Amino acid sequence: ADLLRGVAWVIGGAIALLLLFGPLALGIVLAGRAGIIRALDPTGWFLCLALAPLPALVLFDHPGLSNLHSLAYGRVAGAVLAAIGLAAWVARHRDELRRRRVSLAAIAAASVVVAAALAAVPRIVELDALQMALLQYGAVVVALVIAAVVPRRGVMLAATAPVLLVAALNTPVDVFPELISRRASGEALYGQGGRGLTPGLQAGLEWVREHSDPDDVLAVSNYYIADDEAMAAYFYYSALAERRVLLEGWIYSPRSLQLGYDEVVDGLQPYPRRFALNEAIFRQGDAGAVQSAVRDHGVRFLLVDQDNGGASPQVADLGELVFSNDAVDVYEVD
Repeated sequence: ADLLRGVAWVIGGAIALLLLFGPLALGIVLAGRAGIIRALDPTGWFLCLALAPLPALVLFDHPGLSNLHSLAYGRVAGAVLAAIGLAAWVARHRDELRRRRVSLAAIAAASVVVAAALAAVPRIVELDALQMALLQYGAVVVALVIAAVVPRRGVMLAATAPVLLVAALNTPVDVFPELISRRASGEALYGQGGRGLTPGLQAGLEWVREHSDPDDVLAVSNYYIADDEAMAAYFYYSALAERRVLLEGWIYSPRSLQLGYDEVVDGLQPYPRRFALNEAIFRQGDAGAVQSAVRDHGVRFLLVDQDNGGASPQVADLGELVFSNDAVDVYEVD
């Protein structure tokens, strides 16, 4: 079973790469043959953006699989470049394509059916990239057929407008009802598995940013993005306060990746000393731990996130309360 699964992964990966980058390669070749890639031409810029991230795809990995954002941006540039090349090729072969419109229509219909069927089939082996590639490939074929067989722009617009309208409405129809419901109930509009960013917490972090020096360090009471405390990936504190933090979400830190992403997710602590020190401050209200944090790490502020876990009441005795609202308490220590 493991051997068959491995073979399936290899074959599926090869097909996915072919379908993901096949249209891009075709677009580049066709664009080059059409003579539209010249010095200082926008297509040359798109080509650079599309090719620059490709080594990262081959050489690097990232926990979270699809979080290779540079590749996503490279594919955007590649899609533009591919569209330019494909459009140029269609323009040069319009008459020939019209003579073969029946065959092209059959190919387009078959592509759409295959792509839709594959997307609907339950996943035995994860082939998300392959499914997406086939859907995109089918859409490109359909666009080519429309451009080839429809002689007038008005008719082409009438044929594609419904598809564009549905695509434009898809995200709002999916997202807006949930946002409206959250707003009506007083919940945060954006959350990560139960622990998000609220206006009160944002106000507290902005206060820290405005009333501290760039060299000051912040200690915070929460590391996790969800109430089950399984994923230490909460990064709002350093992001919005714009200050270093003694210890916040560590899941994507260099030390965690060095130890092994899966092992850290399963509970291996990459920073045991800092974790013990931070826990002593916020769970036990330990004054000695605060002194160590100030002396060894330059901590100046303790932030108790009441919305996301809170802390021991004894923390109130560790410093001077300098900011407070319903979501956060900030204490200054020296």
